[in-house]
Amino acid sequence: MEKSADHVHIDPSAARRKVLPDKEVVHRRELRRTPHPDAMSVEPFDALLDAVMCQEPRAAIASIDSALHHGLLPASDVDELFQALPRRFRRLRHLVDASAESGPETFVRLILRALGCSFQPQVVIPGVGRVDFLVDGWLIIECDSKAYHSSWDDQLEDRRRDLAAGRAGIRDAAHRRRGHPGTPGQGAHGDRRHPPHARPLTSQRQAGSQE
Repeated sequence: MEKSADHVHIDPSAARRKVLPDKEVVHRRELRRTPHPDAMSVEPFDALLDAVMCQEPRAAIASIDSALHHGLLPASDVDELFQALPRRFRRLRHLVDASAESGPETFVRLILRALGCSFQPQVVIPGVGRVDFLVDGWLIIECDSKAYHSSWDDQLEDRRRDLAAGRAGIRDAAHRRRGHPGTPGQGAHGDRRHPPHARPLTSQRQAGSQE
């Protein structure tokens, strides 16, 4: 996602001021949560409320996933968040999943759903470790990022995991292109047409099957 202009909240009762074109987006509405008097930012609930309305759907879902995963938004507040949004956004509610550990994981999950894949997120595979997605019981998809997979030690660990997956008869379709959101779906779709001769793997930890 490209960086956009800064988003600024202004109290509806405040005096109008000049807006800097292309540099900031002004949100002028009543807040749902009251920040600390010394706070320089709004509460996460209000930040998400504005973010969802300013982002494309998949980025909005990724923002909510991330807030849930990192504990910035309690799960009990999700329904309230969608009730506060315009009705057109409520169709996104069922796509939210707090198990996503990064934006790319959210994007890949949405692609897999669109492709009709059967998959499990955050699966533990003996000898390999925890993987981001196990698709159709035999295909691993890892949503690697530069932050955690760019060092030499990280790359050695990636190779070890790849070899361990191969010995288990599982194909690794890790996407180490630092993550263009549209690319992984093409790779996953292509690999599913040519599965290896291996039995589906049953994970030790199932974080919720997705159909």
